[in-house]
Amino acid sequence: MNRDIMDKSDLAHYVAFRMGPQIYALPLRQVERTVRMVAVSHVPDSPPWLLGVLDLQGRIIPVVSIRQRFNHPARDPHPDDHLLIVTAHGHHAAIVVEQVTEVLKIPAAAVKCPEEIMESTANLAGIISKEDGLILILDAEHLLGFLKTSAPPNVFREAGLNCETA
Repeated sequence: MNRDIMDKSDLAHYVAFRMGPQIYALPLRQVERTVRMVAVSHVPDSPPWLLGVLDLQGRIIPVVSIRQRFNHPARDPHPDDHLLIVTAHGHHAAIVVEQVTEVLKIPAAAVKCPEEIMESTANLAGIISKEDGLILILDAEHLLGFLKTSAPPNVFREAGLNCETA
């Protein structure tokens, strides 16, 4: 067998996106789809990184600013922004991104383990080095840890909101 031809199972697939000058990525299996930015309903007394909720084809899902989740300066959503609809802990969330750049097909061996480089890497699942810079692979399960619940009202309680059900 020719070693230059790689088996498809050796490839890792990621959705790459831009936040400021940095390119990030999420595993393709965690991304349901991308949609253009839409109006978001603000939720009173929510954490700054929880921009609100939106109705996506009958599903009410939280909208998260990873910019603010990572303690970067706040930026109002722009009509040119996109939402990555992500699945974590059996629930959906929308992550605001400035631009979806590409779907990457990377040899799994090219993804560096962050623990090899630094100690604290809670949101980071891997690092890809490319000619034009580094791509930071995020861990959606950790990033959206507030979704660890089985009942939708608890999503908001986990995010620090009071949500009473009748």
